[in-house]
Amino acid sequence: MENTAEIAELAVKLLKKNGLHVATAESCTGGMIAAALCGVAGCSDVLESSFVTYSAGSKQRFCGVGAGTIETYGIVSEQVAYEMASGVVKTACSDVGLAVTGFAGPGGGDEHARVGTVCFGIKLPGRDALTFTKYYEGCGRQTVRENAVRDILSRLCEELRRSGDV
Repeated sequence: MENTAEIAELAVKLLKKNGLHVATAESCTGGMIAAALCGVAGCSDVLESSFVTYSAGSKQRFCGVGAGTIETYGIVSEQVAYEMASGVVKTACSDVGLAVTGFAGPGGGDEHARVGTVCFGIKLPGRDALTFTKYYEGCGRQTVRENAVRDILSRLCEELRRSGDV
């Protein structure tokens, strides 16, 4: 398996190749996705902006997440990740949106999701945002966060490779 730095390098390369700019909306990762991208020389060609949207209010203000979405599905849900990814594209005037919301632990969790649950959203041009969820069982807080960064950047690379039109 490639490490996060290698995956971030590939993501920057693929974004550049396709002339795309990316913005991130991060909750449990607290800016780690943007930091991974910033670790790559030339990231300024593709990284538009990054928002750490830890609170429900910041998810609503900067990403347009609906209060009803949070009430109905929980702050850690694919529905919230979908709205975060779609909303950050609009807020940042970007082509691609990456969003992460999760319970890294050790506390947290609610009736919708338990500790170790991370929901992801990726918005690419001309498509609805795609979402997925991972559960990192038995991992400590930092490991959950590191895995989330690696997994969203890996999925972004897969989607960019898969799309001949992107």
